[in-house]
Amino acid sequence: MELKEKLRQGLKSILTSLGEELPPVEVKLVSAKLDDGTEINMNADVLAAGVAVTVVTAEGETAIPDGTYKLEDGTEFSTVEGVVTEVSAPAPADAAPQPAEMSEEIKAQFSKQEKEINSLKLELSKVSEGNKTALSVNEKILTLIESLSDTPIQTATETKLSANAEKLDAMSAFAKNLQGLKKQ
Repeated sequence: MELKEKLRQGLKSILTSLGEELPPVEVKLVSAKLDDGTEINMNADVLAAGVAVTVVTAEGETAIPDGTYKLEDGTEFSTVEGVVTEVSAPAPADAAPQPAEMSEEIKAQFSKQEKEINSLKLELSKVSEGNKTALSVNEKILTLIESLSDTPIQTATETKLSANAEKLDAMSAFAKNLQGLKKQ
């Protein structure tokens, strides 16, 4: 029997002998679960030093063994003889984990990939410039083709006939000159 229970029984017998009754004690138990799923009860709304904690089993409740425990919400507490001796609150949920220091291998890999990206950017820039030059040349060719399309096209035969006609005209002129010389 616990010391508190022994004191209660002793006080009850004294009051009964005096014709008085011990007022009923209202024990408010709050249930909670450990991180391993074990159900516990405590005699206070808030887990704090001095709070009695019991473990709920199929056989009933027993004082929690001495040790350090963790609730489902992350709160840790230590007990001695079924009474909480120390409580530590869980880390705030919104606290972002601190990034670990990058290893040298990761730094080297990151640096290599960064160089590759810069090389690809430079290559893309060169290709883009080449495309601009090709576009400019294509525009000039198109302009030339459009201007040539306005020029009449002569076939090879027409060109030969034209040349022969010129020769014939030159010969006719020469023949007239010769005839003019004969008449003189």
